[in-house]
Amino acid sequence: MDFGFGTILLIILLAIVGYVIIAYNGLVRARQMVREAWSGIDVQLKRRADLIPNLIETVKGYAQHERAALEEVTELRTRAQGMPRDDVAGRAQVEGMLGQALGRLFAVAEAIRNSGQMRISCSCRARSKRWKAKSRCRAATITARRAT
Repeated sequence: MDFGFGTILLIILLAIVGYVIIAYNGLVRARQMVREAWSGIDVQLKRRADLIPNLIETVKGYAQHERAALEEVTELRTRAQGMPRDDVAGRAQVEGMLGQALGRLFAVAEAIRNSGQMRISCSCRARSKRWKAKSRCRAATITARRAT
């Protein structure tokens, strides 16, 4: 069989077009997965932010002397919610500071609980730990998919 120059050129052109289509679909799929991962992180951050007022109200009644910890968590929560979605580095920094402030607030709540002054359920801490585990898992998944 004798393939002409035009036929070979057509086959090469179709192969290039096919490769471009497959590469584009892969990029679109990766972009959607990243958006989905960020959406999941946003949901977890929103849940955590929604639990903070309840925790603060509970602790306020029993720990008036710990105003600084409460005010810091409140201020950082407001900053975290006001951060634009596109500022990943800024959000990560504020969320890190919020996590540290929550740790201090949990320490206050734990000290109060251990002293017998109040019984508080720290489900917010458990949810925060689950969020951290999920975000580490998503970050590893995104990194692994970028590497392939």
